[in-house]
Amino acid sequence: MKLNKHNFKEYGARVLKWGYQPLSITRENFQPDNSLLPILGIKYPKPKPMELVVEFSQQRLMSDFIAEILKNDMNLLDLDDGYIYKCWMPTLNNPVEEPAWGWYSVTIPFLVIQTAAERAISLKKLKNDVIVQGNWECECRYEITLKSNETSFTVDGIIVKDIRANQKLVIDGAEKRIYTGDSVNKYSDAILRNNRFPVLSPGPQSIQISSTAHDVWLYYQPIYV
Repeated sequence: MKLNKHNFKEYGARVLKWGYQPLSITRENFQPDNSLLPILGIKYPKPKPMELVVEFSQQRLMSDFIAEILKNDMNLLDLDDGYIYKCWMPTLNNPVEEPAWGWYSVTIPFLVIQTAAERAISLKKLKNDVIVQGNWECECRYEITLKSNETSFTVDGIIVKDIRANQKLVIDGAEKRIYTGDSVNKYSDAILRNNRFPVLSPGPQSIQISSTAHDVWLYYQPIYV
């Protein structure tokens, strides 16, 4: 088990509880006067509230553990269950308990997005059939290294114009950026499909590119409800 790549053993810590909760979903709804069926609007997912209950063998180690969390806006938890949890701590005011002499436990509230290890897929065909892991829509990133100058290049319906050879073009759905390896902003040279940065739905997907003469990679982290 790890917190931001630090093994829990470094903190003399063991997990007592990590209760599963689904993503929080809000939807606008409208009830027509002449119909029994409601009309539901767009789903707006939010990070799930979860509590991590951890026990420590020393007060100082507990303090170091909490300090590590406080140093970062977003923390990564790997609890050896096949998932990676992106965690934000909105507040911390729970009292420390002593379940046994020399042991200290604390309940840490987090807002959580449940993910898994990043997937990397090479797109070598004009039409690439991939199976997206997870069970919820996830943002993704395309990295394209052109071997020759192109007036434009298209990947998954996103068109980027005026790209030079040997420069890595990055289309980042998570950071909402389009740029080259030297950090040149290419957003003004791009046409987004449906005016959205790239996302993937879980399950089978077909991703098309305009040329197979270049190196094209897809990166994404699965999202789980």
